Amino acid sequence: MAAPNNVVTPMEAKMNIQTSGKRGMRPQFDKRAYTHIAIKNAVPEMLFTRLGKQVTIGKNNAKSVEIRRTAPLPLIVVPLVEGITPTGDSIIHTVKTVEVEQYGNYVTLSDIVADGAPDPQVKEASELLGANAGDSLEHIAGTSLAVGTNVKFAGGAVSRSTVVNGITFNEVKKLRSQLKKAKAKTDGGFYPMIMHTDVLLDLSNDPKVEAIMVQENDTIFKDIMVTKIGKFKIYESSSEALVVRAGDLVPNADPNLAIKTLQITEINTQTRTVNVFQTLSAAQATALAGLSVRVNGIAYTIASAVAGANGEATVIFGGTNDLVMWKDSVITTPGGGVDGRNVYLTYAFGKDSYVNIDFIKRGFEIIVKPATDPLNQRSTVGWKAGVKTVIAEEDKFIRYESLSSDDGDIPHVISGASGVLTSVELPDGEPNINWTVEQLKTYAELNGIDLIGANVKAEMVEKIRCN
Repeated sequence: MAAPNNVVTPMEAKMNIQTSGKRGMRPQFDKRAYTHIAIKNAVPEMLFTRLGKQVTIGKNNAKSVEIRRTAPLPLIVVPLVEGITPTGDSIIHTVKTVEVEQYGNYVTLSDIVADGAPDPQVKEASELLGANAGDSLEHIAGTSLAVGTNVKFAGGAVSRSTVVNGITFNEVKKLRSQLKKAKAKTDGGFYPMIMHTDVLLDLSNDPKVEAIMVQENDTIFKDIMVTKIGKFKIYESSSEALVVRAGDLVPNADPNLAIKTLQITEINTQTRTVNVFQTLSAAQATALAGLSVRVNGIAYTIASAVAGANGEATVIFGGTNDLVMWKDSVITTPGGGVDGRNVYLTYAFGKDSYVNIDFIKRGFEIIVKPATDPLNQRSTVGWKAGVKTVIAEEDKFIRYESLSSDDGDIPHVISGASGVLTSVELPDGEPNINWTVEQLKTYAELNGIDLIGANVKAEMVEKIRCN
């Protein structure tokens, strides 16, 4: 018996096709299937997007939405008096307007795609574009969270440029205490935390940590490994949004010709000139002139540089501020941490402390253009999405900044429970004049000794002995 004209057969449903409503007419392929393919490839590891509170704005609705935060009511500590109605409280809202931002990308195909049937080229492109959308939107969300004002630095440092420590279990407990005091909401008894895989490695190596790896059971976000440590559910991520890298002093498309940092070999405070270990070409010396740089966490400006071989090339600093540097100090760009090391961002927060515009409900789509040129020789496939991520409650969202022993750009290891980063092996016994400058500096860092003003080994040893 034939199926009625307005009924989709099981086979048609399985093929994701739409019937015309009349039997005998050619069915049309539902292009929304490509969007479903893209979403499937986009969402599996979108942690920043997943863990925030989802706010919906329809595709055809306004481009903004108001996020309302309700202030808690004050404690009631006075008992009621019989026959007297107490003065009530008012609900106070803080409103933040969130503007949706659109992003997208597309690829060009050299052949004409099938308009009325599934096309393997478009399917492949949808998978690729879905992954691209997921990575891009995840990075956008992660970097949006990096602008929060509630920030803590490892080891009690006062700024990003002075961070010299890695994460420790004790500091994780301090973050939990701060969220608890802010009355941040937990998620199933645990506070969410997003941590870079390099930092998680350091934390799991802390002798005080007993990590239990559990598999997160979710119908959409699968295969995400999380660790429960110190009343945090830690979500592991390798997103570049969690790494602040120091740029190259002298960039170059060829990494072999780029200069990331310069190591000082000699210093003349009278002429404000330092010799550097690296060889500088004339072009590289010219590129250094006028750069804002950092040495030992202090900002300077390079007035000029002179080309030369290792130890002979020189850098002249402008300004009049004291040169707080010594042999083996490192000149870096202002970004990143001490000596040009990467700084890692860890987010610890309460449930619903930040919000995301639900990009799927906002109208994420794969757009297929069968022909884009006069001779019908090229087709395009692209994605477009409207998104925005904002912190709704600053006091319940903490950004924690630290270094990592597994930093692939600059080798160093964590030494001891203090979490201080060093690549130097210290000799036995008390520091003395036979130690290297780097060994003396490392000893001082590990023991919280200030070496400012000590420019030679004898001065460093004397400062260490006096502490």
